[in-house]
Amino acid sequence: MRTRDWPEVAGQLLRLALVPLGHLSGRLPIGNPGRATVSAFEPCLCAPSWLS
Repeated sequence: MRTRDWPEVAGQLLRLALVPLGHLSGRLPIGNPGRATVSAFEPCLCAPSWLS
């Protein structure tokens, strides 16, 4: 909210509401940055050290 990016705030609130369902169904990919502009189902590359 500091940057007044209201679409991002709305997207994050939606993600927070849906995370339990995504976790239970196993649909949350590893490495997703969690931005509202990135699909919640799109896997992203992450550093190998994060996977351990």
